[in-house]
Amino acid sequence: MRTSRPLAVLCCLAALVTACTDGGSGADQVVQPPPSPSAAPPSPADPSPTAAPSPSPSPVAAAPIDGPLAAELLAVAEFPAPVRFEVLLQDPSTPAELAAAIVDAEEDVRDPTLSADARLVAAHRAQRAYRQLGRERAWQDEVLAALPGPYDRIARGNSEARDALDRLRGSGEAPTALPAWEVVAPEPADALLSSYREAEATYGVDWEVLAAINLVETRMGRIVGFSTAQARGPMQFIPESWEIFGEGGDIDDARDSIMAAARHLTQRPGDPPSERNALLRYNRSSDYGDAVIAIADVLREHPDEYATYHGWQVYFSTEEDEFLLPVGYREEQPVPVDEYLAREAVGVVG
Repeated sequence: MRTSRPLAVLCCLAALVTACTDGGSGADQVVQPPPSPSAAPPSPADPSPTAAPSPSPSPVAAAPIDGPLAAELLAVAEFPAPVRFEVLLQDPSTPAELAAAIVDAEEDVRDPTLSADARLVAAHRAQRAYRQLGRERAWQDEVLAALPGPYDRIARGNSEARDALDRLRGSGEAPTALPAWEVVAPEPADALLSSYREAEATYGVDWEVLAAINLVETRMGRIVGFSTAQARGPMQFIPESWEIFGEGGDIDDARDSIMAAARHLTQRPGDPPSERNALLRYNRSSDYGDAVIAIADVLREHPDEYATYHGWQVYFSTEEDEFLLPVGYREEQPVPVDEYLAREAVGVVG
């Protein structure tokens, strides 16, 4: 990590707070983003697997954030979106503080008295805490022991997924440039949940597995572009596979892509047929399968964690810096880090 400047974490007012993707084929370097959507979908709602949540405000409206969460972002309404800031966020400094941060963030995500924007910020705080837990290996036992149920199980599952994705990325060289991606607001959480459940009812694939794939591949559809293998769409299909499983749908449409993923998993179940072997046919990496199953298992035990996962953002790690890519990020070609910082870093907050 550089010592000459703060950790680069870039934010955009269009999404209030925004999150190297953490894994899967969605982590491939993208060479060309497709055209921008005609309209950005709303910011995520607070979902429930048993009841559809109400939609949240449009992401372009920089709504006030409740209470102490306001300190985590700079909401300057007079700046046209997107505006990006170089931000230094303070992470916990002890295992006890990290355990408390996880509990506080997860409780805020589940607090119906907070606004949708505040819960989005809380989901990002939880994501950052789990990322720190993955980095601070020596803290893990103490942090996990300090977490009350169900958060100890959630944290263990997230750590298992992070370890698997670290193994998946470990053989490659750290990038020296920001990716040629477009980052967009995801479909609302309730809309995605409806598509997962429709696919489950139609094809018998657990909705939790489909949600985990969507999270690992493109952060619930936030990352838009073509992979090095020319895979695209929220569930990352190469053209040949889409011809087989897409059934004439739109590869960039969330519902069509989720339904196609369910068809892929059921029609190519592996030998012998199993969830894990089907995932190996979806992505030829046992580490990828480990990550997806770890996240899916968390959702099976604690479906309300879906609200937290839907709020996770797009992070990208280079040789020396870690970036938070905001909604509105769009690069046609990879951009060297120094060039990007000189062009996009507007101010320092925190």
